[in-house]
Amino acid sequence: MGTMISYAETYRQTGFEEKPFGAVDSLILSQISYYDFTGSDFEQETFTGSIGGFLTRHAQQMTTGLVTQKNDCQLVMHMGEGTRFGRLRACRYVEVTDREEGEQFSAVTFELEANRYYIAFRGTDNSVVGWKEDFCLSFCPQIPAQRSALLYAKAVMEQFPGQFYLGGHSKGGNLAVYAAAGLPKELQERIAGVFSHDGPSLCRDFMDRDAYERIQPLIRKTVPQSSVIGMIWQDDDQYQVVSNSADVFFQHDPYTWEVSDGTFVLADRVDAFSRHTKQALDSWLDELAVEKRETIVNTVFHVIERIGIQEFLELKEQWLQRTKGLISGMSELSSEDRKLVFHALVRLVRILASEVRLAVIEEGAVRSGQIRQTVKETKEAQMEWIQRLQQAVKEEGSAQIERIQHLQQTVKEEGSTQIERIPSSIGKPLCMVMFVFLLLDGFVSALALKRYTDRNRGTAVQNHFWRYFDRHYPDQRIEHRYQNLKICSAVVKEHIA
Repeated sequence: MGTMISYAETYRQTGFEEKPFGAVDSLILSQISYYDFTGSDFEQETFTGSIGGFLTRHAQQMTTGLVTQKNDCQLVMHMGEGTRFGRLRACRYVEVTDREEGEQFSAVTFELEANRYYIAFRGTDNSVVGWKEDFCLSFCPQIPAQRSALLYAKAVMEQFPGQFYLGGHSKGGNLAVYAAAGLPKELQERIAGVFSHDGPSLCRDFMDRDAYERIQPLIRKTVPQSSVIGMIWQDDDQYQVVSNSADVFFQHDPYTWEVSDGTFVLADRVDAFSRHTKQALDSWLDELAVEKRETIVNTVFHVIERIGIQEFLELKEQWLQRTKGLISGMSELSSEDRKLVFHALVRLVRILASEVRLAVIEEGAVRSGQIRQTVKETKEAQMEWIQRLQQAVKEEGSAQIERIQHLQQTVKEEGSTQIERIPSSIGKPLCMVMFVFLLLDGFVSALALKRYTDRNRGTAVQNHFWRYFDRHYPDQRIEHRYQNLKICSAVVKEHIA
């Protein structure tokens, strides 16, 4: 199964007129929006050269610090080699990280073809500011990044005539939907589609439902099977579920989303983990008043900012010292704030534990049903195969029996003919000799077996006659000739012991 990397490679020479712009293309450009274009021509307000050569030359530089850098470099290589993405032009790249305003925002505009554009909004990066702003979605009617996204989209659409797509991954998807909903009606009419790739929906406590309903038919939301972020405040089923090859906690990564035949591989619905995690978060948020949400977020991030980090990756450096700083910061909180945060987190853990338990039970039931169905189908297939084999054996056996009977009859007739050819003067003496030989052979065998049994019972030799049998018919020779006597011998020895 492929990913958006194989998609970029397969369709690198396929233009949008041959294969129209779709959800996978949107995810690719949403991922590109995470790259650092600072100092490039893309910061200009008008389109200049194509992005292909620039992406290829500066892949390492642009993706430094991203956890997906290895995959990003592969993606950029395929994009730069072809015309589908390589000939795109970009402009109005902007990146803002403002600790005072609590804003992390970035966007870039791509020209797909004449009078068709895509505005890509970046999702959350590794900055503490960006993560705090995400949590502010739970209590702010409008976070700074949403305001910037609306102003950015309005300015770009007023500058360039034509149709527009808006999209982004994670928080970027939320910004795309928010900007589209907030645009004036005359600009909304020029929107061809809004893509949200595992982005949280708009908070229902502050949503302008009339504005949202106007652009809702244009929203094309995709989430992985174990989506958590994308299911926050998702009150309807207007989304598609993409099959995913990664473990539960890594499915937010776009590079794990499965692609086949130029489109996403879709699943029937999100899994039990996603459904019950959504239920837990919804219940927890509903229990907390907006004012308490704000207090909890500000308190927690005040403690984090107190240890002097700007990005969460910095926690890996001097982690012991920074952990002590976090504990110290929590202890210095007022008893009221500390109690509020503690009880809220404990309540969240309990709700999550309860829902995860239900998810495990549900998933186990589903798996059990699948296993039972598989076992049933396997048994049916085995029975059918056995019946066919039995029929084949029966038919083959009948044929073999007929051949054996024919052969026996032939041998019998041939043998009788050969025996009848022996003269009576030779045949009768020969039969007498054979009879005597068989009689002597049986007698010697009986004596050898008697001595074998006596030896196993521990009976000592009494004369030369029996010593002869000890020399010429030892246990090894008897047991080699009479295989079953090995078992008898073992039984006798055990009985004697």
